[in-house]
Amino acid sequence: MARIGIFSTPLTGHINPLCALAHELAGRGHAVMFFGIGEAAELVRARGHDFTSLGRVGDDGASLAELTRPLSEVAGLEATRIASRLLAACAATAFAHGRPIVTGARLDLALVDHLDYAAASLCAHIGLPFVTMWCSLGPGLPSRVAAWSDEPWRRRYLGEADTPSREDAFHRDMTEAIRPLEEIVETYRSAAGLGRLRDGTLWSTLAQIAQMPRVLQPDVERVAPHLHFTAPWVRHDARPTVDFPWDALDGKPLVYASFGTAQNRYPGLRAAVLEATAMLGVQVVVSLGSAEEPTELPDKLPRNAIVVAYAPQLALLERAALMVTHAGVNSTLECLAGGVPMVAVPIAHDQFDMAARIEWSGAGVAVPATLCEPARLRAAIETVLSQPSYRGAARRLQQAIAATDGLRIAGDLVEHVLAVGRTVRRDDLCRPAPLDREATPMDVGQFARNIRFKNLQPMENLRVNFTIDSLEKLMGARDLLLQFDALQTVLPEQDQDYRKVLAPLTELPRMSTFPIATIIQRAVRGLPTGAAYLNIGVWQGYTLLAGMLGNPGSRVIGVDNFSQFKGAREGFLERFDRLKSDRHSFFELDYREYFAREHHGPIGFYYYDGDHGYEHQLEGLRLAEPYFTEDCYVLVDDTNWPEPRAGTLDFISGSANRYEVLLDQRTAWNGHPTFWNGVMLLQRRG
Repeated sequence: MARIGIFSTPLTGHINPLCALAHELAGRGHAVMFFGIGEAAELVRARGHDFTSLGRVGDDGASLAELTRPLSEVAGLEATRIASRLLAACAATAFAHGRPIVTGARLDLALVDHLDYAAASLCAHIGLPFVTMWCSLGPGLPSRVAAWSDEPWRRRYLGEADTPSREDAFHRDMTEAIRPLEEIVETYRSAAGLGRLRDGTLWSTLAQIAQMPRVLQPDVERVAPHLHFTAPWVRHDARPTVDFPWDALDGKPLVYASFGTAQNRYPGLRAAVLEATAMLGVQVVVSLGSAEEPTELPDKLPRNAIVVAYAPQLALLERAALMVTHAGVNSTLECLAGGVPMVAVPIAHDQFDMAARIEWSGAGVAVPATLCEPARLRAAIETVLSQPSYRGAARRLQQAIAATDGLRIAGDLVEHVLAVGRTVRRDDLCRPAPLDREATPMDVGQFARNIRFKNLQPMENLRVNFTIDSLEKLMGARDLLLQFDALQTVLPEQDQDYRKVLAPLTELPRMSTFPIATIIQRAVRGLPTGAAYLNIGVWQGYTLLAGMLGNPGSRVIGVDNFSQFKGAREGFLERFDRLKSDRHSFFELDYREYFAREHHGPIGFYYYDGDHGYEHQLEGLRLAEPYFTEDCYVLVDDTNWPEPRAGTLDFISGSANRYEVLLDQRTAWNGHPTFWNGVMLLQRRG
């Protein structure tokens, strides 16, 4: 398991998704720790994660909320100026104290917020490999629908005049706004010999991972080839419980309004929402995003309004007809994950870009904060509520997001970088890596990681839409689906003969796939002399025969008492007797009885596919371990489920031996044509 450091700017909208990813990685057995300014410690630790301070920005004991409060009352370029000064102070603190702290942590990999210029520079200085994490939008996710250099777009969202002098002034002001941060970073990089700062040099050359779904990126061809799209990094079960007067909801269409946690005190927005919705026949819930008493609201609220300091956002979105949002990335993605259309009111930073993408996708309309008077906002809300196309677009995006498990994919990408230690491009995940003809043959772990898929990827859902109107078509569809896993699997070039060897398994009843069968075949071909392949739980024989076929001289053992799945025994025994050699054997026993009475000799490859309850999973591995060769491979399936995963990870952590996880691939559902219900491949390392 790896030691992974996460470096985040002290902004709630960045810390929250990275905490969700940290939980995902910790659940896979990795040691995960956060690094940042001391003011962020309480927020991270409250979410259950270790935090190492790189020093405090202020000496007055100010909280993170107090530190970031100046951001909440401004918009546009002024917000950029304040954010730049804050990030510059954070960078100066990290540069002053961070290098020995990070070096001493002995990390294998860092995950760096794309706005944390200091962390990226520290990693480059000490030679620590890192992956750039795009929690929000920025230059790495360019879009023709919202370019800062596009005058009509700027004029619409910032209310600027259409003049060349104003365009020049805009660029000058932006450059000046971010100068404090760039000067601090330039000074450090120059002293460290890292070269001049320019766009792109602060972002990883190994991989970049965004929680932005691909369907919301208009110009994919303009994105770096090693930037990977996922989906929202959210843990619903990690949200703090928030009291809310549910009984006060009256059944009318619900408009939910929230302006996030950073820019939530911009003058006039909450009052505009209340006035705009007062006569629309809706009920409105306004979340202040702060426990402070609001000063801008009327003494007497409209009868249709509920105003709360904090709201249970995900639960409210399940009931909402529309959300009025600042167009922060997290809130926008949560809306779309719930199929809720929006009126976007961008205030600062990447919110303008996100608002433009909302309009481009058809899921809402935008009214910039600087122009958000009640009449304009009311017209926008009426438009979205009255035209079904907006909700239709939001629901189409909801389906796309639901088909993609963002946290699992992000976790898989992180582990892929750890495994290969080189640049991981989007295309690399859809085709096999080029092979060095002079190199030694790949081991089992390399082979497994180099299996690729032409179309459906492990974390993607399959959507099939066809009509069966004859027996002939029914049989044809059956034959096609039985072969689909093999047809879409791409093996390393020198291993194409596996298809011919494993062809007799194509129509066998199974709860496994061709890619898993090829891993078994590769492992058995490479067994050390005298070592065995032992398969606990054979059912119809697919995984046992995958090791037997083409390997008559290898010791292959199957064990099953057929207690879990009835009706498989006779068919399996017929196939086993027909295909076995004198080196292949089968024991109709419970696995515990088998180890107590029958087993002898070393195990070079062990596949446990018995009862996947936690206790059985753990015991099935522990009973076999005394027979493992020093470099034994262990394959475990159904690792989408928590019990077999936990049992396997606890076996690793509790063993006196060291094990390396060579592959940990989950799938979108149980029965997926790539790796069925998830697989883990381990290797003993002494």
